[in-house]
Amino acid sequence: LAGKLLIPGLVDVHTHLCGGGGEAGASSRVPTRSLSTYTSCGVTTAIGLLGTDADTRSVAELLAAARGLRDLGLSTFCYTGSYALPSPTVTGSVRKDIVHVDSIVGCKVALSDHRSSQPTFDEVTRLASDVYVGGMLTGKAGILHIHMGNGKRGLSLLRRVLDETELPPRVFHPTHVNRRKELWEEAKEYVKAHRGFIDITAGMAEPGGVDAVDALVDYHQAGLPVEHVTLSSDSGGSLPVFDSSNTLVSMDVGASTHLLTTVAQATRRGVPLPAALAAVTRTPAIHYRLPGRGRIVEGGW
Repeated sequence: LAGKLLIPGLVDVHTHLCGGGGEAGASSRVPTRSLSTYTSCGVTTAIGLLGTDADTRSVAELLAAARGLRDLGLSTFCYTGSYALPSPTVTGSVRKDIVHVDSIVGCKVALSDHRSSQPTFDEVTRLASDVYVGGMLTGKAGILHIHMGNGKRGLSLLRRVLDETELPPRVFHPTHVNRRKELWEEAKEYVKAHRGFIDITAGMAEPGGVDAVDALVDYHQAGLPVEHVTLSSDSGGSLPVFDSSNTLVSMDVGASTHLLTTVAQATRRGVPLPAALAAVTRTPAIHYRLPGRGRIVEGGW
């Protein structure tokens, strides 16, 4: 290993352990991920979730996939919920899922997306409260991980929740914020004005979007806090492209390979290596309260 660079195992906070997809029918379902899908890319900790399809897939299936990968040596966690409200769960309650299922660290929901349940202010606030209190009762992070779509409302609902309630910014973790230029600009302002936390999707290449490398470079040049941005892969999830009438025109699949590629390219463009690596190691490990992850320590992941 002489002359080689030793880095921590990567922490991927947005990955479809049991596969995603399905927007183009059953034939577009993405298969369950294998161990090498992650380990070959340096990922040692993965947080799994459901996507659009919570009808032919379930939180129970997700937990089983996470358990299987854990048995093989991967450190795995999950979100309950999906795009939809009411949130699919295993106990009948988002809060109880977090309290009673050790591997569940939060909940997923979708906003500003035509595939979402079009949740209201009150619904998002109540869901976030359940996630927050569930985290308090267990010592978990209690994160509401939010799929952001292309809708014109952007982050407005989150900004309103933070303006009008007592919930702390750390509870909310909007992802795919680089999927369009306007959303990316709003996400940077969200970090500045609301001390918000955001997640960039590596490998996302939607028309009018911001490449993950460009986003990391822009974030660094804007002088925004390293501890408020993460980078995830959407591994196993569909990366659909819709036209102006929301008709699916193409679909790719997320891959963990984009994580290290994004970090390497960002460093070549001036982002310090510790800052670029933090987005997929130390920062998510701290934000999600995952001890022994995201840093090089004896007995760590």
